[in-house]
This record gives sequence, structure tokens and C-alpha cells, in this order.
Amino acid sequence: MGKTIEAGIVARQCLIDDATRRIEVLAPRSLIPQWTTELFGRFDLDEFRRQIIFTPHDKVDTSDRAADLLIVDEAHNLLNDDASLSHL
Repeated sequence: MGKTIEAGIVARQCLIDDATRRIEVLAPRSLIPQWTTELFGRFDLDEFRRQIIFTPHDKVDTSDRAADLLIVDEAHNLLNDDASLSHL
């Protein structure tokens, strides 16, 4: 089972357990459409659109970290950009 599938299962269960939870997916900009398709399509989370936000690596804002679950894709790329992680 792939990491994306595992993350989707955890996200789905998180929202099923408590529909008020917020999930943030932090990923390279080029992968945001894929994450959107996976979570809303494959995992049938369309009813939770308001609880899921997608943030590209280049738009990381550490001042507003209010997610109950943070999914970080391609973390090694994010780690290579010291400026992006200085406040995480």
C-alpha cells in the first residue's frame, strides 16, 4: 500500500470520527491536483471539502497552523528549502 493511500485512509477516518476536524495537505504545487482527485474521488471525501485545504510548498504560512491533521507530501523537497521550514 502506498503512502498516499495510507494518508487518505487516515484522513477519511479522521473526518468520519469528527466532521469538524480540519485537514491540511502540504505538497508541491504540481501534486495538488493529484491530491484533490485522490481525496475527493478515491476516498469519497467530497462532503468534507470545507474541512480540507491544500497548500503548495511555496505558500507555507506557519502563522496559521490550525489543522488537526497535517499531511506532508514530498517532505524531503520541503526540507531542502530552509526558509520554508524555519517556523514549522
